[in-house]
Amino acid sequence: HYNLKGSQQPLSVHFKGHVVGPTFHFDVEDIDFGVVSYEFVNTKKFTLYNTSEIPMTYKMRVPQDGKFLQKEFDIVPSSGTIVPDGKVDIQVDFISTTVRLYEMYLTVDVENVGEGLLSIPIKAECRLPDVQVASEEIDFASCFLRYPYEQVLELVNDSDQMARYEILPQEEHTMILGTYETDEAKGTIDARSRIEVPITLTCEKLGKVSLPLFVKIAGQERPPMNVALNANATGPN
Repeated sequence: HYNLKGSQQPLSVHFKGHVVGPTFHFDVEDIDFGVVSYEFVNTKKFTLYNTSEIPMTYKMRVPQDGKFLQKEFDIVPSSGTIVPDGKVDIQVDFISTTVRLYEMYLTVDVENVGEGLLSIPIKAECRLPDVQVASEEIDFASCFLRYPYEQVLELVNDSDQMARYEILPQEEHTMILGTYETDEAKGTIDARSRIEVPITLTCEKLGKVSLPLFVKIAGQERPPMNVALNANATGPN
């Protein structure tokens, strides 16, 4: 409003406008990881475009994801500023720790504008691998007392998923008969493949020896696989 000397009628001017937030979009319609393996990293890359004439400060998140150590998704970079008509390349790393179907979404918040202004679906299915031992018994035959002998444990993965295996520590009460060790107590097995794990056995008691060895596959709830290490311990002759 303007007041003029000598006039009782003020002059007025009106300012009009329409407030809008930045406009932006992804170059993908969804993030589909397909079938994934338990506890293995899966990566997807895409781009976020800022199509407006102003910079935008964004933050990305997966609302259904866990917190801290329970998080399954890692977004890089998860926040930042995109210049007008600019873009940023985004990478999402996904490690599944649950055997299930995933139907989530990734959402974008824009600072000083609002939350959840854009979302795209995230799809995945985690399946457990089918891993077996090639033989439930490993025969070391005749072994001299307290001398190490080596054989191989063969693990077979007949599934389309990668697997993680772990040879569990030997049960203490069996060490009176003998001990076993390996330099590859943990490892991975590719899909549709097999590996050989070297096992070193040392007998501590004369006569027939049979030690149980247990192999656990990550994610499986069934009991660990049991392999018998058999030998005939002898003294010098």
